[in-house]
Amino acid sequence: MADRALFLLSTFGKALAVLGLLSVFLSPAAAQQDMQRPASVEDKKSGDDSPRPFIALEEEIRAKRAIKLAEKEYQENLNRARDLSTLGASIVASFKQNNGLARDDFKKLDKVEKLAKGIRQAAGGSEDKVEMEKPPKDLASAMCMLETWASR
Repeated sequence: MADRALFLLSTFGKALAVLGLLSVFLSPAAAQQDMQRPASVEDKKSGDDSPRPFIALEEEIRAKRAIKLAEKEYQENLNRARDLSTLGASIVASFKQNNGLARDDFKKLDKVEKLAKGIRQAAGGSEDKVEMEKPPKDLASAMCMLETWASR
């Protein structure tokens, strides 16, 4: 599960970075056209239509900020996946030891659900209820399924 989550997160991180860069370059450029200072007489004489240096610097700063934000979101999602795997393994170990789930295990299951929703949301997934193709029939088979997914 961890390898698959890492692969999905790395793909998500790259896509998020590309989208962030595109949005950084497209939206501020349109807004800045209205905010640019009027051309002075000296600018008109030179005939230079190149962008002014401070505008290029602002765009570079925005791009770097967007990249840092994307990297931060990626790391947060990676941490969620690690926590999810650790909690899953902990729940399975507790179940095997006690042949049941304790109160703390149910709290961990709630945390697992929240982490999974956070990962799905960050990856752009919907919040629609999805029916499993082969749902587990009892608690033991559910724990086997959780163990399989937690060990990936």
